Amino acid sequence: MKRGLEEDDAHEQAKRSRRTRWGHDEDEHGDAPNRKTSASPKALSDIVKRLSSVVQEKSTPEELQTLAAAASRPLIGAGGQLDAQAARARALAQASLLSLNVPSAKVSPSDLARRLYIGNLYYDLKEEDITNVFAPFGTIRSIDLSLEPGASRSKGFCFLEYEDVLAAESAVQVLNGTPLSNRAMRVGRPHRGNTNPNDSLSIGQEAIKNVPTKCIYIANVRVELNSQHLESIFSPFGAIHSCVMAAVSPLESGVHRGYGFMEFVEESCALSAIQHMNGFELAGQPLKVGKASEAAMLINLATSQDKVVRDGSGATSDGANGMAQPEKKPFGEDDVEKVKDTTETDDKCCLCLMNLVNRGEVDDELEDEVRGECGKFGSVKRVAIHELADHVRVFVLFDDAAGAAKAKQALHGRFFGGNQVQAQYYPLRQLEQQCYTSEFL
Repeated sequence: MKRGLEEDDAHEQAKRSRRTRWGHDEDEHGDAPNRKTSASPKALSDIVKRLSSVVQEKSTPEELQTLAAAASRPLIGAGGQLDAQAARARALAQASLLSLNVPSAKVSPSDLARRLYIGNLYYDLKEEDITNVFAPFGTIRSIDLSLEPGASRSKGFCFLEYEDVLAAESAVQVLNGTPLSNRAMRVGRPHRGNTNPNDSLSIGQEAIKNVPTKCIYIANVRVELNSQHLESIFSPFGAIHSCVMAAVSPLESGVHRGYGFMEFVEESCALSAIQHMNGFELAGQPLKVGKASEAAMLINLATSQDKVVRDGSGATSDGANGMAQPEKKPFGEDDVEKVKDTTETDDKCCLCLMNLVNRGEVDDELEDEVRGECGKFGSVKRVAIHELADHVRVFVLFDDAAGAAKAKQALHGRFFGGNQVQAQYYPLRQLEQQCYTSEFL
């Protein structure tokens, strides 16, 4: 009897705990879950960690330069004797700089602009997984994926460096907030503890201002659209040399990732397209358009089948073997309306929430928690929870599109029980047909 009461108390306590999952999640800057570890002797790595923490929180840029100077101080003093104090100072300074990833030599703004911080990663991801996602934007120079000591799991973040600043900045603009292994990535610039994050973000924007390029990226493109559609839509801005969509994988080279790249014949045409088309709503979704690296064009033309390449005469070829393709029909208003049909108002009343819980973690309280939180934004008709092969989806149907839009804006990227939520519109017709995966989600 006593055991039964204890189980009931534990169940009630768990329920109360679950009710707090919205809005009381772990700090979003904590990239790895807290783990209990056994006490260990004070080692150099522990000292380095403490030094790094102090340096990161307290040091000014001038003090960091002092550390760098100490790290390069000569070890041999007057008379050819080993300077023990200098040796100790140098070792500690080098350890601090190494732990902080602060280069001892002066780094140019263009070097910093090529580097990315990628956070909120699934802990079992490998370097090749990161490469697969970021390679379409340009040539990658290096990836530093931090691993847990004595384990093959990552710490949930990594640093990546491209060969050029255009590749780095376009990756930030397109990939920040996009899902990878059911988690929304945080893609930005590395910054120190005493540095304003907004200053770090502006590094890339400043670096690309005067970089000439004829290439642009076009992101947030619906899967129903292809390279021929985009080439037709952007052609009023000037002659286009090539347009290519980033392929999902080598095995699915005809299916794109929701973004692509375009090269104009003239740089002025590319700049005009960026100015007028960034934020332009196409088939219900605002486009993201900006400068891209020429390397991105070469990489994707070699791996994607969804492409248009024009020769000097204006004829199209497949870009690989020069065989002529049939002349495409221009993309007009009727075509846009056909695509818009997939995002009618009814579809914008339905949300799909992902990454709330993992498979096997669905409990009796989840539906009530979701209904209660979503009810703050509008009247909720129905909540349906479905476990798929590798993840869980929660569908929320609102009475109107306004409530769904408010919920989508508030919940996308928010944390629930330590997981960062993804909130997307979902076609109501497919949900009613008990189809829980759509062609674009």
